[in-house]
Amino acid sequence: MKPSFANSIKLLDSYRKSGEAKAVETVQTGKPLVESGKIKEAKDDGNLMHIAWTLYEQITIAALITCDFELATTCINALTIKFPKSTRVKKLVGMEFEAKGQHNQALEKYNELLEIDPSNSVILKRKLATLLSVGEALEAIKSLVKYIDIFPNDSDAWIKLCELYLNEHMYAQAAFCVEELIILAPSNNYYYLKYAEIQYTLGNVDTALSYYLKVTQLSRDNLHGFYGVKLCTGRLLKELDRIASSETKKKVATLSSNLTSRSVETLNSLDELATERILHCYSSNHGVVEKLASMSIGTDPHTPISPASKKVVEEWLKL
Repeated sequence: MKPSFANSIKLLDSYRKSGEAKAVETVQTGKPLVESGKIKEAKDDGNLMHIAWTLYEQITIAALITCDFELATTCINALTIKFPKSTRVKKLVGMEFEAKGQHNQALEKYNELLEIDPSNSVILKRKLATLLSVGEALEAIKSLVKYIDIFPNDSDAWIKLCELYLNEHMYAQAAFCVEELIILAPSNNYYYLKYAEIQYTLGNVDTALSYYLKVTQLSRDNLHGFYGVKLCTGRLLKELDRIASSETKKKVATLSSNLTSRSVETLNSLDELATERILHCYSSNHGVVEKLASMSIGTDPHTPISPASKKVVEEWLKL
């Protein structure tokens, strides 16, 4: 049995307020109302008039998701007649172009709207999505940079920009994005971890080590962070050995400008600490413990961090 007109309206309204797309359900409920013209009755009803046009917009988006373009066009035409200058309606036209794969037309529509209001975040995001869908990564980066110029506190935008830079192997620019994220959320250890990874990729191992240690400071049992510490100490110790064995005192290419200020003893202590914590994290997995034990220097994985090891971390982080 089909729901009554009033129940259909309530159902669509509940879908909208829930925040869930429920595109299939929305089309199933809304399509009969549009085709029968019953929504027009809602527009004439004082109690329902305030949600009638919202229903058209809701059904349009659901129709585009389910590729019911005939229904979407019907709704957009009705909205265009009622609101010929509305940015929200023109946005729906652009979304219809997107759904049909007509990306150039969609970009033209979004650019047209951005000329009127360059700070319209919804249109900027739709343009970005369109550029990404056609593989225009560099243009997407330009578009996202313009968006961030207007909304510099949008952490999601910084995360996306960082991702785009990494995909294009633009590591220095990606590092800058993470620096901004750290400023916005200084207690988020994920940002420190990402920054450490980027610095390690750039070859700034000394800097990477400092940020991996910051990760372990914020999250005591962060396996990724301690593994990063072990990778960095291993590379730095090898570099110090190479410098020590050099026959000349001339400058040798190093991984960091202040590498020589780090003592072998300090690096060994950090390596010992990282091994200890990795073994502790994997203490329930004997196969992994046996594998990692070959890297160990005799510490008990169940032993808590020693005061000396903790002091090493604190001193390093202060540098």
